[in-house]
Amino acid sequence: MNDLEFLRGEYMALKSMDSWLLPFLSAVRKRPGMYMGDERVRTLATYLRGYVEARQDLGLPGFSEEETGLMEEFERWLAVKLKSKRTLGFAGHIDLMDGSEKNVRVFFAEFERFLSERGLALTDELAARWPPVVPASKNWSPPEF
Repeated sequence: MNDLEFLRGEYMALKSMDSWLLPFLSAVRKRPGMYMGDERVRTLATYLRGYVEARQDLGLPGFSEEETGLMEEFERWLAVKLKSKRTLGFAGHIDLMDGSEKNVRVFFAEFERFLSERGLALTDELAARWPPVVPASKNWSPPEF
């Protein structure tokens, strides 16, 4: 088994954690600069797109169906709140609300309001599930250099 086969097999174990978005956002909310390097909502949107693409490259689902629906609903919720008919995505809507360099804080405040209306929340318990831990394989050892 080569390294790529090992990694693909181990990461396939993450399929049981199809719903990763809320644990991830719970962790990022606590320390956005550590995860993203800055506190702009556009950086968060780019980070999410990149993470989804990487998951798909490994054969994992990008977002679960539930998460896709949640994010689409959040974008519509923001558009209604701003009385916007434009399709801007969540980052564009947040930029309209606050164009500052630390507007990810506005994203999290609005996302929390949105979640609370649905009986959901970003919690420390969810943050503790991030990053997911993959058990080590018994059939693999690190390459020798």
